[in-house]
Amino acid sequence: MEENGINRIIEILSSKTNLKILEILMESNSYPRKIARKINKTEGVVVRALKSMEEVGLLDSSWGVMDGRPAKIYSLKTGLLFLLFDFTEKESLFIRFPKKYVNFIKELLKNNVDHFFSFSSFSKWERGDFSYNDLAFLSANRETIEEFLRFAKENTAQFCLLACYLRIKSLKEEEELKKLKEESLKLLEKAKE
Repeated sequence: MEENGINRIIEILSSKTNLKILEILMESNSYPRKIARKINKTEGVVVRALKSMEEVGLLDSSWGVMDGRPAKIYSLKTGLLFLLFDFTEKESLFIRFPKKYVNFIKELLKNNVDHFFSFSSFSKWERGDFSYNDLAFLSANRETIEEFLRFAKENTAQFCLLACYLRIKSLKEEEELKKLKEESLKLLEKAKE
């Protein structure tokens, strides 16, 4: 992806209105009028924001029926929230995750970060390729770990975003940070295919 494209995404993610819209779409697909009511903005403002996010590949849209009326329905493009740009000003990501799962992610980050949270591993979580044996070292019983694996598979985009968010917050080395951002560009390109 061109430098200008990345700069545009960073610009989009620095807008509080866009972040509110993304938070709504993390919960479920929606349409402009409903989003506008939720964030207390005009429908025109929301439509322009949605279009700009769709243009850079953050969102998909299709015509359908929602709340009993025809509407252009927007959804997050799977994988694109693996972006490693720190676009959360508050800890809202944590709210959607049981605390024990946040702690499991922290353990995985400490144990073998490249094995669990590299470019190739994101699709492994989505396919459910990791098994209990891969995570047996976690401080939990088998049943809890298997619940965690199901949760990660069902919530892969948000789960991996949280892992990346935690990882990037802890990085001190410029080289490692650069490598992580390069991986995020690969994820962007893959998601646009």
